Amino acid sequence: AFTLMDQRDYPSYGDYILGKGATTLWEYWDGKLSHSHPMYGSVIRWFFKALAGINPDPKNPGFKHIIIKPALCGDLTFANADYRSVYGVIASHWRLKKDDLYLNVEIPPNTTATVYVPAVDKKLVRAKTSSQNNKAVSFVRMLDKTAVYEMGSGKYEFTSRKVRQLIKPMHVSTPIILPRDSLYVLPQTAKITIECATKGADIYYTLDGSEPTQESKKYVRTFVLRKNTIVRAKSFRTGCKPSFIKSALINFVDPNLNGINYTVYEGEWRNRPDIKKIAPVSSGRVYQFHVKPIKRREDYVAVIFKSYLDIDDGGNYVFYSLANDGSVLSVDGTVVVDNAGYSGKKVNSGKIYLDKGMHFIKVFYYENTGTESLDVAMEGPGFEKQEIPPGKLFLENS
Repeated sequence: AFTLMDQRDYPSYGDYILGKGATTLWEYWDGKLSHSHPMYGSVIRWFFKALAGINPDPKNPGFKHIIIKPALCGDLTFANADYRSVYGVIASHWRLKKDDLYLNVEIPPNTTATVYVPAVDKKLVRAKTSSQNNKAVSFVRMLDKTAVYEMGSGKYEFTSRKVRQLIKPMHVSTPIILPRDSLYVLPQTAKITIECATKGADIYYTLDGSEPTQESKKYVRTFVLRKNTIVRAKSFRTGCKPSFIKSALINFVDPNLNGINYTVYEGEWRNRPDIKKIAPVSSGRVYQFHVKPIKRREDYVAVIFKSYLDIDDGGNYVFYSLANDGSVLSVDGTVVVDNAGYSGKKVNSGKIYLDKGMHFIKVFYYENTGTESLDVAMEGPGFEKQEIPPGKLFLENS
């Protein structure tokens, strides 16, 4: 949970809240659909229930009896939380200073509480009440590296020495490869920067698709690329688990050869459009199967993409096409993916055998109302699922 909250890579709250400047909770991590989905705000519970450790007792609902069980994790040095219950404020404030934990707890009137203090040994824990109350604190037992105490209402202070050794090593934050836009039109060059949010971490990277290790090239400064390259990066720091691997496919296209021709259609329909009954309104060229760069009206719009896909090796290929509201992907006139339901059952992927060479690929996309999105990908011999490389899409069969 801490890694999901802290890392700056996809998928994470750190990625789309801090990395993309979001001020709301999004429906999808990548931000392709709604940017207002507060029902996903349940992560806030983790701040209260895990980090601060404020929990109701299921046997005494409504916070008549309170459980305080803070979680120390990662490189966090403090957490402060106040919850306004029907009995009054419940507070759990903790901070780490060097190796010691300082925990301040407030229990409202007419309630009781059980507090689990992270501890190496009971002898290293000191508990006292504030000068404002004379309630006793009762030590119960040691349980799973915590000292368990029972108490009534009031304010209490706990000090637990040498607890840092109890904190599990965290993963170093996954590196970020910048710029995020990885499509370049020749003769452009790509200036690549790699960052890591974990202080003191070293980044190692490869340019041949292999897994980075501490024997790989160490990132020191921005470097330049001039051809299609798979950049893979991994972060390391003493005392921490290595980061997850971040991969980025840096694509270059030749404007004289590469591209996808598209035609935009407009009309009115109930479920899905009949392409024979809607009129073309504009056309142009893009390098990827994306709808956002195309100028069009908001609702009841369709786009047909056409290109030639260069296949390096003969074999079975799986294509994916997921859209809001629907799409159909065909290769050499054969429907491979139909998630619109034109051919019956809706599917998001399909398999086809392709020989080496050029193959005509067509994607029909439509959107009724709401947010628009289109994701087209493929996998085949020697490579995993990925967006179709723009450098493999050509305007002509030559």
